[in-house]
Amino acid sequence: DDVYIRTDRARRYYGYSLDEVMKNLSIEEKEGKKYLRVILPKPGRLPGTEDRRMIGKPLVTHDDYDPAKAEGVDIDKRISTEIEEQDRRLAPLALEKAKEMTQVYFETVAKKFGMEAKIDYR
Repeated sequence: DDVYIRTDRARRYYGYSLDEVMKNLSIEEKEGKKYLRVILPKPGRLPGTEDRRMIGKPLVTHDDYDPAKAEGVDIDKRISTEIEEQDRRLAPLALEKAKEMTQVYFETVAKKFGMEAKIDYR
């Protein structure tokens, strides 16, 4: 008869460590043509970019209802498990999009300075 409805928002960011990219960024010239050479590390979840928070207050039948106390249900653990499952399924797509967006970025930068981008992936 008791209700506990809670909404959490979780964000995770994927891409490349800027420090690692900058270590392997150079301008090369060959036969009078300039190239922006970029060697990208393997993309991944960027450390320190996770953001998870509860949105608003939970909707409960009674102000003092707490499922952990009443039924032994750890809501935080269940939500964390669901977020991890979603992340496992969505991470490959996020990594592919990070790779595509990074490629477009460096191609645009190179073109702006009259160069051609040469991008290698580790």
